Amino acid sequence: METMESVLSCGNGASKFPCGNSPQFGDSFSSLPSRASPKNGSPRRIKRRAALAEDCCLGAASVVEAIPLPNSKEVPLVSEDTRSRVVEKNYAPGRKSKALALSPRAHAFWNRGSPTQDEAARRVLEACGESEGVPCMIVAVDDVFVVPIPTMMKAVGFFQTVGNALIAPGSRDGVARRLAIGTSGWSAVATGANGLTGVVSHAGSEQDAIQGALADCSGHDHGCRIIAIGPFSVAASEVGKAP
Repeated sequence: METMESVLSCGNGASKFPCGNSPQFGDSFSSLPSRASPKNGSPRRIKRRAALAEDCCLGAASVVEAIPLPNSKEVPLVSEDTRSRVVEKNYAPGRKSKALALSPRAHAFWNRGSPTQDEAARRVLEACGESEGVPCMIVAVDDVFVVPIPTMMKAVGFFQTVGNALIAPGSRDGVARRLAIGTSGWSAVATGANGLTGVVSHAGSEQDAIQGALADCSGHDHGCRIIAIGPFSVAASEVGKAP
């Protein structure tokens, strides 16, 4: 059995998966409307070769443990239509091995019936990256989440440090380096009024990561707030309350 962390390797710049060099996608689909019927929202089968970039999502490899995927409400970013049509009607009942990927545009892609978890993840990453033209992220393999899913704040996108206006330019590389070394546990990023940051990785819980990042930030800036949990940007709101 492949480990949960191994399926993330391609999307994080490692070489576990041969990104973009396989002509076969198996049963890979997307949440994008069919070209033949753009209004009906039916899944479009991916048939073209991929051109997947290898760098995706800071914090995505911070797997605490395999977290069960009991209901579609926990899948972040996606619309209600995608949640119903993709997660509930197609991914959840799909035959294993299977994998679910998201693009930064909140489009969902899935693969099912692959011989291994690694193969399912590789195929769906390639399909997603080729279709969207940007790196994608695996969020679930079979029936478990494989990245930390924020519950105390609302995920609003993929977190990136490059060009992030909330982080002082001189701090961005340091944040990226600190997140890149996190291979387990929860991570969080806080930023203050002057764009100085606080970063925690390897935390044992979402709450610990949030509190640690805020404390780290408060040591050299003021007005600190959480801007990222795991691989996701989160809404600027009071911790624990939906924005």
